[in-house]
Amino acid sequence: ATDPALRRAWRFGPGFAHGLALSADGRLAATGDDAGQVFVVDLDTGVIVQQIEAHADEVWHCALSCDGRRVASCDRAGAVVKVWDARSGELCCSLPLAGLEPNALRLTANGTALLTANHGAGAPCLSLWATDGGQARRDFHAPGLGTAWDVAIAGTAAVKAVLKQALN
Repeated sequence: ATDPALRRAWRFGPGFAHGLALSADGRLAATGDDAGQVFVVDLDTGVIVQQIEAHADEVWHCALSCDGRRVASCDRAGAVVKVWDARSGELCCSLPLAGLEPNALRLTANGTALLTANHGAGAPCLSLWATDGGQARRDFHAPGLGTAWDVAIAGTAAVKAVLKQALN
């Protein structure tokens, strides 16, 4: 029997979906699968807008910018976060994690910065990255806090100020 609260369901591949992210208008979704692919889906039609061969290992986390133009993904190995143009599938940048183990990824509204919530011995609680080709990174440590499991971005003005400071 179908759950009456279920409006629509999609299947994109043979494996499990990981790291679902939605655009601000609710029209696009991004998710990854066991085969290392990232899917950008039009939720109104169910059509896969972009299917990206993103990683060699299963995709563990995904993020989608509010405007739906950029999608970020990280595989289970956690060696790199990749940021893609959601429409063309073109790689915008690769951000080496160098031992960070992200629990969550969030892109700013326009996709020009990425925030990761991290875990791991000695890892910063949060890391903020520029995604416009530069690899500026600012780490935030919170002694006694330990692991950050999730993160949210409220506005881009503060993010721009922090990245500007990181570049100087």
